[in-house]
Amino acid sequence: MQYNSKNKEFRKLPPKVQVSLPTFSPKIVNIDQFCEIFGFLTPLHITTEENGYKLKKSKSETLSRELLEKPELITTIKTGYENLLSVTCFGNEEIWTRANKDIDMKCFNNHGSVLKKIKTKSGGQPNDIALTDDGDLVYADGKNGL
Repeated sequence: MQYNSKNKEFRKLPPKVQVSLPTFSPKIVNIDQFCEIFGFLTPLHITTEENGYKLKKSKSETLSRELLEKPELITTIKTGYENLLSVTCFGNEEIWTRANKDIDMKCFNNHGSVLKKIKTKSGGQPNDIALTDDGDLVYADGKNGL
């Protein structure tokens, strides 16, 4: 039996490999080309009627900030919930709500009267609520996996 040592071969380190990571180089966006491809939003325009005459406001007056400056409180609804989590509306007719630790989803009118109460099929708390375009209530039920 003959032994051949390979220590000399293994003393040599493998060649060093250098890897350079790719870098991102953003291109300058040409706004005209961007608008040509994707389109653009027109400025906000509001017309107001006063005594049967239409009053037009200039673009500088119709900034969206103007609409947000003075919020107007229309009504306050006492839901009876301790922690209100979700609110969704269908026009001015129906206001649906849900709360933490409550299995009822309540529907109110704009005067604060309860119109309907619905419980989840599983009897658990709904995760979220929404309304379809037709005004149908849709809810996420984590307990049922729906």
